[in-house]
Amino acid sequence: MYLQLLKPLSMKIAFPALISTLFVLVLFASCKQVKNESSNREIFETYLHGMNSRDFNQVKQSLADSIIITEMGYEVVQNIDAFRRHFLWDSIFRPDYTLVEFSENDSVTMATVAKFDKRIQFLQDSALVYQVSLVFKGEKIVGMSTIKYVKMNGRKWMSRRDSLVGWIDNTHPELSGFVHDLTPKGAQNFLQAIVIFKRERGNGFSSE
Repeated sequence: MYLQLLKPLSMKIAFPALISTLFVLVLFASCKQVKNESSNREIFETYLHGMNSRDFNQVKQSLADSIIITEMGYEVVQNIDAFRRHFLWDSIFRPDYTLVEFSENDSVTMATVAKFDKRIQFLQDSALVYQVSLVFKGEKIVGMSTIKYVKMNGRKWMSRRDSLVGWIDNTHPELSGFVHDLTPKGAQNFLQAIVIFKRERGNGFSSE
């Protein structure tokens, strides 16, 4: 009889304990998921901060050695050495990257970024806003793919670029080829071409 009384009593004690255990497990899993999302965001923010401060060592902390970067389907970086060359070119224009939005859904990580620098200012006056797909492995970014330009005035961009290139080719051929020279020297020539263009021709463009 005592055993029969103890059995229901033990079940009454065990059931709340089981519920508490399950609650803790669910809470732990939720916290872990939030922590992973936060970590990925922090990794990407560290990358952007390094790009803004032109600190390659900080940028490198966020990237895998096998980093692959594509832009609208075209592969532009295949590894960390290729990225360093891109970084050195990009830094000359003194870029400012701003994280507009960051989201993770079903293992798909997306970010919207606004970029503004001296080159972009000349080509379209306002920031270039684009959407990038991110792939993380461990605590490193292994892939970045620009999949959409959210704010880009393609007509103005192409018109101003072509006007600058054509004018420089005719008046200052020593700077020709700066558009395709993705080295620090090429970036410096790009900026010099903009300065000369504005000084000698002004800010007017024939058509946009």
